[in-house]
Amino acid sequence: MICFPLDNEEYEADALGAWCGTRTRGVFAAADHFAVKANGNMTITVSPGLAWLKADTYWGVAAFERDAQVRTIDTADGTLTRIDAVCVRLDKNRNIGELVVKKGAYSPQPPTIAAPARNLDYDEIYVATIKVRAGTTSILDTDITDQRMEEAYCGVMRDGVTGIPTQSLYDAWWYWFNSHQVDAEQKADAFNAWSEAEFNNWFQNLKNQLDDNQAANLQNQVDTIKNDINKASLTAKIRRGYIGFDVGFRLSLETVTKRGDKITVYQASGSSTIAMSGIKCIEIYGTFLFTDITPEIAKKITIIFFSNTTQIHSIVMPINKIMPPIILDVSNVTSIGIFGGFEWEDIVAETDSFLTIREL
Repeated sequence: MICFPLDNEEYEADALGAWCGTRTRGVFAAADHFAVKANGNMTITVSPGLAWLKADTYWGVAAFERDAQVRTIDTADGTLTRIDAVCVRLDKNRNIGELVVKKGAYSPQPPTIAAPARNLDYDEIYVATIKVRAGTTSILDTDITDQRMEEAYCGVMRDGVTGIPTQSLYDAWWYWFNSHQVDAEQKADAFNAWSEAEFNNWFQNLKNQLDDNQAANLQNQVDTIKNDINKASLTAKIRRGYIGFDVGFRLSLETVTKRGDKITVYQASGSSTIAMSGIKCIEIYGTFLFTDITPEIAKKITIIFFSNTTQIHSIVMPINKIMPPIILDVSNVTSIGIFGGFEWEDIVAETDSFLTIREL
């Protein structure tokens, strides 16, 4: 009788084999041990891994591959399909472990998977099977079936006394999945049919309830929205200008944002003119900042509205404050001028001085 391990005893391999004898065939874990992937040609890559095989009924062996391995799949037949097996094998005659691809048979058709060899010559597990399609020149990932959880071919290694068979779990999961898949598909089809019918009923009711007046009202609302989107607006920074007229400096504007062609800034000789056309009413607001100078009357900015060359409106902007929005009828206005009664150096920050005009 072999008792392993005992102190001060020499042992042969069969003693350690007996130590591993209670472990079943299979991979150490299905997550990454001996995983098989296609390479886009007639080769596959098998990841590193640890597995267990049986040298005898009471002799277990560990099969360990440290590095990823590439294996070539034999050329496909022109008309017949076969199923090859990626096999972790113990060759008992040569006393070695190896990773091989077992070529499948062409008969019967459709092809079947040959059972792993477990005899006096070999002990095998299949980590994957590969469908070699007739006439193919490359193996696809969809051609590869992972067999590591399938106990008939591989399974996950466990202690044969206390372990739970993975096959029973695998079968139970497939039974649950298939039954729920059918149920889910039936419910999805029923929901799609119901939702389509509900939408068609709602849409038909809407068309029935929408009389000519309501349709016209809806069209008016759409036109109003389109009109709002197309209204013109302009925001401009107030810049340096030149002396002109009696009111002081004529200032220059730099367009920041602009929508539409009804409001346009024209630059000439260091000053600006805001031209308008086709606008009936505007909202105007802004701000103008400058340093503390005297007299107070010199600190002002005036906005003058012209009809051709005739002045018809004027607004004095508040000093160092935000100008609140003012709504004006500009049906007869053709242009706007901006004037300041102060020295240019008195402007605090050009970026903070601006004017906005928005069509209503």
